Amino acid sequence: MARKPTPATPRAADTTDAAAAKKASAALTEMSKRSAEVAERFADGLAYDRERVVAEAKFLMSQSAEAMLEAGKRLVQIKENEPFGEFMSIVQDRLGLGERSARAMMQAAVKYLSPALESKRQSIAVLGKSKMFDLMVEADEALADLAEGGTIAGKTLDDMQAMSRRELQAALTDARQTIDAKEKVIAKRDAKLAKLEEKAELPQEAAMLADIQERIRALVAAALQLGNLVVELDGREISEELRTMVNADCEYAAQTFADILMRAGIPVQFQEMVDPSWMKKAGKTGRKG
Repeated sequence: MARKPTPATPRAADTTDAAAAKKASAALTEMSKRSAEVAERFADGLAYDRERVVAEAKFLMSQSAEAMLEAGKRLVQIKENEPFGEFMSIVQDRLGLGERSARAMMQAAVKYLSPALESKRQSIAVLGKSKMFDLMVEADEALADLAEGGTIAGKTLDDMQAMSRRELQAALTDARQTIDAKEKVIAKRDAKLAKLEEKAELPQEAAMLADIQERIRALVAAALQLGNLVVELDGREISEELRTMVNADCEYAAQTFADILMRAGIPVQFQEMVDPSWMKKAGKTGRKG
């Protein structure tokens, strides 16, 4: 009589595989369930399509930024047409905004709606309003270049879009600190160059000074000749009219010279020349004696 075959005993590996498959199936079922719930709540029942959802997110982010800029424009209009107290009442009570938020929105509108950035704002708006606030301190030229494919802090527009706001802030801070350090180095270098150039100019300055001194001596000699002429006239019998005319001409020459010195920033105490303080002191001492 033939023996009946004995049922094979399940191997441990087969048992493990079956358990893993069952677990994976349960996880997939749970994921499908959650995906359906998400689609129902957030996607109006549409199946998930990554490219479509990313494109929609970009569009809505830009709309949010555009809406912020448009609101900023209105805030600027209100501020320019209302007393400050009334403006703040509208901002806080009717619009539910804080003063800081309102000010940031107005600054953003002024910045991104300027002639230099008007045509670029839609490209920059994909970053969203928070990142646009962070970029407001950048130069208009730098932002325009960013919108055309350039970089700020070594980051393109796409890079910034992929970053979190905190990551962008950190990158901007590092770049600005680097720029500040470079500017300090450049400033020190420029100061050194200025000193070297100043030293190089010294021989020219010495020659100029010698020329000025020579001209002043010639002027002094001419003044002495004029003084001698006046003394000669004083010893002669001349009409009062001629005396008055000579006196007026001498005063005119002295005043013209004084004006030239004043324009050149060279102070000259003419009163001290005519009536020196040391003579006044000597006179007082003499009277006491």
